[in-house]
Amino acid sequence: MASAVFAEIEKNIQADPSLVKSINGVYQFNVNTADGVKNWTVDLKTAPGGVKQGPAPKADCTLTLKEQDLVDMSTGKLNGQQAFMQGKLKIQGNMSFAMKLGQVVAGKKKPAAPAASKPAVSAATAAGPSPSPAAS
Repeated sequence: MASAVFAEIEKNIQADPSLVKSINGVYQFNVNTADGVKNWTVDLKTAPGGVKQGPAPKADCTLTLKEQDLVDMSTGKLNGQQAFMQGKLKIQGNMSFAMKLGQVVAGKKKPAAPAASKPAVSAATAAGPSPSPAAS
């Protein structure tokens, strides 16, 4: 399960190389699986960026969580802030990198969806009330 999440993160990095510039950090994930703890490194400091299994030589941010929680975060079932507050996600190192985690996991998918729906709501709201033919 975790390998599928990290494969998706790898695709997101390849699809959006600007993540390396905007994040400029190295993440280490310590994932508690049924087979024990597995480490993954997400390098968004050294171009072209990438993902590899194994610990990071020098991580800016280390995240420790259960495999299922990682999967739930990647699918949107679990919010990262809620996971942290509930003790499901432990963070060591630079907290600002943890705040950027959504960009890494979701790629450009998440930011695009709300932006696409906002103009439709704004347009309807901006139009204000209109006279209804049924009201006459």
